[in-house]
Amino acid sequence: MVIPLSTPATEGALLVPYPATLDVPHELVEHVAWLLYEHRRARNTRWRKLGCFGQALLTLVHLRKIETFAQLGAGFAISQATAWRYVDEALEVLVSWAPGLHEALTGPR
Repeated sequence: MVIPLSTPATEGALLVPYPATLDVPHELVEHVAWLLYEHRRARNTRWRKLGCFGQALLTLVHLRKIETFAQLGAGFAISQATAWRYVDEALEVLVSWAPGLHEALTGPR
């Protein structure tokens, strides 16, 4: 699968997804997935392209590797906009679980 990347800096470049590993404990991905599951269940959300584990992994990849949403989308076979929405939702869930996390992620003001 090759995914076109349309940004002014890359003009027509193609992204090629590849398998990789993430250096975080499996238990952390499971914990974030469980928080997302509870969040989705409480909101009674509809079916999604990525399950809770996939969304948790996507978010942790973004936080750990600082990959762009275009790169995340290519790696997880979703659109750039969907990658952004999934990460945004997961961060909202994490912040509600650990209120001090927002300051940790955004830095001192």
